[in-house]
Amino acid sequence: MRLKLTLTVDPNYNRLPFNYYYPVSAWLYKQINRGDSEFAHWLHKEGYHIKGKRFKHFTFSKIGLRRFRRLNGGLLILDHQVDLHISFLAQKGIESFLTGLFLNQQLDIVVADYQCRFYVAQVEALAEPEFSTHMSFRSASPICLSKPVRVNGKPGKEFLHPSHPEYGKRFAQNLLFKYLSFSQMEANADLENRFTKEFQFKWFEPCKSRLVTIKAGSAEETRIRGYLFSFELSAPPELMRIGYYSGFGEKNSLGFGYVEVKKNEKMAKEPERC
Repeated sequence: MRLKLTLTVDPNYNRLPFNYYYPVSAWLYKQINRGDSEFAHWLHKEGYHIKGKRFKHFTFSKIGLRRFRRLNGGLLILDHQVDLHISFLAQKGIESFLTGLFLNQQLDIVVADYQCRFYVAQVEALAEPEFSTHMSFRSASPICLSKPVRVNGKPGKEFLHPSHPEYGKRFAQNLLFKYLSFSQMEANADLENRFTKEFQFKWFEPCKSRLVTIKAGSAEETRIRGYLFSFELSAPPELMRIGYYSGFGEKNSLGFGYVEVKKNEKMAKEPERC
C-alpha cells in the first residue's frame, strides 16, 4: 500500500537539510512503534531475510516541494504545504493499522543548524497501478546498488552507476530475493528460470547522482550514493509489485528506490522532489 501525507510546514522551522533521509526513516519507525511496538522492534532488528540478506519492505519518496530557495546545506521551504509518499509492502492484516498511524502527527527534522517541522494534515491511500510484464518507471528517490570491494585492504562497497556491466544482474537478484523473503519461499529452479527468461532492464539518460549522508556528524556517519533515472523493466507482474511497494535496489528503508509508474498520457506537473 502507498500513502500520500500532506504536510503543513511550520513557518518558524522551515530550513530543510539535504540529508533528511535518516530522520524521516527514524520517524516512520517511531510511528509504527506507537501502533505495534513488537512489530516495529522485529522490523527494525530482524525484518524479512533470506540467504543472509534482510529487507524491511518499505520505502518513501523525497519530499515534494514547489517553492523553495537553495541554501549552503539545505533548502528554505517557501510552500505552506508539501507532500511525502510512503510505501509499504504490507501483509493484509496490517494495512488498516498503518493507515491510521500518521494523521495529526508531527515530523521534526533536525540536522546541524537546519530545523524543519511538519504537521500531517491529511493522509490519502493511493490507488494501486495495474502490474504487467512490461512497465516503465521513474525514480522519485535515488536507486542504490552496490558490490563488495576491498579498499586499502579493508572490506568496502562500490556504488554502481546504471551503466555498470553488473548493474542489471544485481538489480534482478535484489528483486528476486525481496520476492522470496516476503513470500517466505525458498529459491527454486522453476521460479528462477521463469524470472531469468522474462527479466529485462533498460535505463535512460538523464541519470543524476545523489550522495546522501546518514547520521551526519556522528561516529556512525556513512555515505550512500544512488542515482535518479527512468527505466523500463520486463519481469513477472508479481515481482513488479514487490519492487513498486518495497522499493527497487538497496537501502529502501532509508528512502532509496521509491519509483513512480511512467504513463504515456500528459500528466499535471508534479512538485519537485528535493
